[in-house]
Amino acid sequence: MANYFTRVEVHGAKPGDDTYPKLHEEMEKRGFIREFEDQKKKLPDGSYLLVKYDDLPARAINRLALQAVEAIGKKASIISVKFNKSEDFSVYNLETLDE
Repeated sequence: MANYFTRVEVHGAKPGDDTYPKLHEEMEKRGFIREFEDQKKKLPDGSYLLVKYDDLPARAINRLALQAVEAIGKKASIISVKFNKSEDFSVYNLETLDE
């Protein structure tokens, strides 16, 4: 099993517009999540985690994210990083999800 962190910066997105909510929907369709483990903490807009049973190269994960971006008719900068275990990943001061 492989874990991936992906960051998508949508070009031209404005605070308060519907760009990131639409992106979140499309990313979710492709298996990406915005919640860090079981801590009920939300990753910042444009940040996602993906757990795959296939050990794929990071560029394959970028292609998945690019499909989501293209589905909302936008362009974006995308970075994906593979990590092995949760100890390889650290977060600070994330927003708590509403129950």
